[in-house]
Amino acid sequence: RSIHGWFSDSPEDSTDSKDTWPLLVHGVFGAGKTHTLAAALAFITGITARCNPPASEGRRATGASGSNGGLRVLIATWTNTAVDRILLGLKKSGFDNFARVGNLQRIEKRLLPHAVFPRMFQGAETKMKSDLKSLLKDCSGAEEEDAVKEALETLASGGTLARTKGLGDAWVVGTTISSSIAQVFEDKTFDILILDEASQVPEPMA
Repeated sequence: RSIHGWFSDSPEDSTDSKDTWPLLVHGVFGAGKTHTLAAALAFITGITARCNPPASEGRRATGASGSNGGLRVLIATWTNTAVDRILLGLKKSGFDNFARVGNLQRIEKRLLPHAVFPRMFQGAETKMKSDLKSLLKDCSGAEEEDAVKEALETLASGGTLARTKGLGDAWVVGTTISSSIAQVFEDKTFDILILDEASQVPEPMA
């Protein structure tokens, strides 16, 4: 109910008006900020899913075809750990229409099937394949190993390239502040920006 009020114009639902945005959520370590963020994302994606159901399972997984027509969210954080924690929470809840932009070596391995090319260049697929094979040797368990293998299969089938080209259709995109200027974001727009770990971000970068 409280999160619904963040997105409502009705005085009955919220005492705040749109003019008070951006909305600041703050609290001490362990206060539940990430949990609150996950609830907000669940609300946003839930509304989008009801109003614009995916055409197929494949589209929900890759975001590679068609226009979603709903709210699009960019999650930007100061660290890779923070954005990965949020996206893992989404994945655990059953939501998978998201993309992760960043350096493969620094992305949580369980999220690698959702990775895209930060920039396109000749040999990009070969470079990603090499990086993934290197990461496969450094897995700490079966779950990570399966995720890296899935990423390799997705790359080989053209799914990674399709997800990169269709980044504009993903309902949620996660990245770090430093990677938010990557080539893949050129000409991309988002309805909502969630800036996690905001107090750690230098103002010019924010």
